[in-house]
Amino acid sequence: MDITEQIKILEKMLDCRLVFHDVHYRFLAGGKIKCQRKYRNLHWRNPDCCPLDEVASCVKHCVVKLRNVLVMEKTPCRIWHCRKGYVQLAAPVFRNNTLCCILFAGLWRRKLDKEKIRYIATILPVVAAGLTEQMENFLAEQGSGGGFRHEVLSFLEQH
Repeated sequence: MDITEQIKILEKMLDCRLVFHDVHYRFLAGGKIKCQRKYRNLHWRNPDCCPLDEVASCVKHCVVKLRNVLVMEKTPCRIWHCRKGYVQLAAPVFRNNTLCCILFAGLWRRKLDKEKIRYIATILPVVAAGLTEQMENFLAEQGSGGGFRHEVLSFLEQH
């Protein structure tokens, strides 16, 4: 399965860059689900925001800190300000109260069009949930055990 085309179409429709962050690497690490490039899963590799020599600081702010905020707030979509002054939207996907994926939109530096941001913030959680479900279904059909349910059942069987 390749989600590249879906992401490209959505980027064109929304007129912004999207990054699908697989928090626990359940989908993208095994190679059965592919993105156009690996950087689509690694938000901090965006050279506009964080050059390679600043990766550790970016990860701490835009991955660790944001994850904690998303887990505490449990909002469908949140505006996040990067430490370099960029703005992005983050739509978390939870499975069994566990953060499993984040769909990022943006990295805007210029003055934001509030109507556009509102539009993207409305649709982004639905898109994030849909992509996640599509990937879970694909892995379940492939018998790879990639679904969260399968992981829990496997754990329970082993212990």
